[in-house]
Amino acid sequence: MDKSMSLKSYEKSSLLTYAFSIILTTIIMLLFIYSSSDMLHPFIIPTYISGVIICFDLIDWMRGRMSVFDPIGFLGLFGYHFFFIAPLLQVYWARGMTYVIEPADWRTWLLGMGIINMIGLIIYRISYNYFGRRKKSKQNKTKKMELNTRKLVAITVPILVITFALQTYIYLSFGGISGYINTYSSGEGSFEGLGFLFLIAESFPIIFLILLIQIIHKKKWSKNYILLLIILAVYFVLKLYFGGLRGSRSNTLWGLIWAVGIIHLFIRPIGRKAIIVGSVFLLGFIYIYGLYKGAGEEIFNASSTAELGEITEETGRGIETVLLGDLSRTSTQAFILHKLVEHPDSYTLAKGRSYIGDVSILIPKRIYPNRQPTKVKEGTEIIRGKDTYNPNGYTSSRIYGLTGEFMLNFGYVFAPLVFILLGYFVSSVRSVLYSLKKGDSRFYLYPFLVIMCFLILVQDLDNLIFSITKNLLIPYFIIVLSSQKKERGSNYEVTVRS
Repeated sequence: MDKSMSLKSYEKSSLLTYAFSIILTTIIMLLFIYSSSDMLHPFIIPTYISGVIICFDLIDWMRGRMSVFDPIGFLGLFGYHFFFIAPLLQVYWARGMTYVIEPADWRTWLLGMGIINMIGLIIYRISYNYFGRRKKSKQNKTKKMELNTRKLVAITVPILVITFALQTYIYLSFGGISGYINTYSSGEGSFEGLGFLFLIAESFPIIFLILLIQIIHKKKWSKNYILLLIILAVYFVLKLYFGGLRGSRSNTLWGLIWAVGIIHLFIRPIGRKAIIVGSVFLLGFIYIYGLYKGAGEEIFNASSTAELGEITEETGRGIETVLLGDLSRTSTQAFILHKLVEHPDSYTLAKGRSYIGDVSILIPKRIYPNRQPTKVKEGTEIIRGKDTYNPNGYTSSRIYGLTGEFMLNFGYVFAPLVFILLGYFVSSVRSVLYSLKKGDSRFYLYPFLVIMCFLILVQDLDNLIFSITKNLLIPYFIIVLSSQKKERGSNYEVTVRS
């Protein structure tokens, strides 16, 4: 094919992406403006621009210009809500924050965060393109790693027995599953000191899935949709049994995405429509699970939608909480900006101290009882004022996200620069996708790396460290110990968009 024609075709396709992004974002913005006069405020300008910028990646993903599990497309899918839809919904629903003295007008601080995010997203796009070009030279040089099924069985079967026994022991120590649920519902903190046991036991589902897929992935019958749905259903039940009943929505949510990614990479490709439909299911799951987190076992007694609605109202965990609490950090980051600007004397910047405290969670308290407090200290003091942190009294358990924790440490002026880190990580994960050979054993871990691209955006460093340690540590060592190098192999996919 003539190179100039290919270039013209690529540029035409890119222009279509830009056009679709502007049209979609404009239509949504106009619908919000039509629905509420509160939208007529300058905050909507940077929010709109942010939406258009992140929508470029979403539209490219939907048009098939990149792999289904390309991290840029994944972040575009979730980021469109995070940067554009969520701020509009906060104003539309007139939602703020509980247990704080709220600013007089949230829109003023959404305007500020909109500007920070707008600049940050521009930096993010420049960053992942820059780092991506640097990493291209390393592609096609990586040797293929292939799982030895016999080694995998020999390693994983004893681990599965141990992890199952640990989880069973945990349930028995609380008087069974019902006692476990009651303990969780009471919120008495009886799970303290069990973190290490949870870390080991809750790795059962993903280890089981890796073993199962490795055994069946070369069989023709493994591509049957019914079989794959059954596998996902069994995996879902296992995720509930191993940690899900503790109210850990993220433990189950990201685990399901990981499972779908493994099926996509090793069994049969999952279409974009299926991903979108699955996202709706996951949204419903987060909603129901949020009710469980707020009401405990009472949720199992609801026999009608009316009773479910009453529980939603009592717990304050409706769909608004899902979209603005679980999948967004809009209000918390706007609140931090409000406090830093209007009440600068009530808070002292941590200047990196919270990151040191976050990393120190890797050291058990038994070894280092006086370890640095995590971002919980800064989160408490941004709400109540400097020197109000008391680990034995009230502490804030809020999560502030990548930009929020940066502002707690270094203020808001240079906050957009933190998006360089996001761009670097996304380009690094993307490099993994396009440098590994098809069937490489490291693809069993790859979907979680994609998930981390969003987790970096919405979690704080301590949450991120815990997520990586808990979810990735044991599977990583299993894959490494069970793999052997192969010289031959073709790359998994070739991206269309540069």
